[in-house]
Amino acid sequence: MNNDSVPPWRRPWRERPSAPSSGTILCALEDIDTPGAKSFVFDGGSEKFLMFLVRNDQGVFGYVNACPHMFTPLAFLRDGFLNEDKNEIVCATHGATFSIDQGVCLSGPCEGDHLVSVDITVRDRKICIE
Repeated sequence: MNNDSVPPWRRPWRERPSAPSSGTILCALEDIDTPGAKSFVFDGGSEKFLMFLVRNDQGVFGYVNACPHMFTPLAFLRDGFLNEDKNEIVCATHGATFSIDQGVCLSGPCEGDHLVSVDITVRDRKICIE
């Protein structure tokens, strides 16, 4: 498939302008509560790359900060990605909810769709792009 004809929000995250490169350190593991979330913005000039990390008892997960329904950022407030119970990711625009560990939409206008996951790893208690 020719990615020139694919809208930027549908491209694999690594092919998006300003996406962080492998090995980029995002933050220390301790910088995110359990459960909790943290947003990141990478600005390479032509387009910003928005992503976030979410942490629970099962681990840390990375996602592109865009709802698959309208491709708008999920949170209105910085780091405000979780519902009140802190057990699901929620889109502030339309109320869609997503599982933390797989990013699958559990309810809302994009039910069954997925958030775009970002490959991360934890090394020496630092969260890095894989």
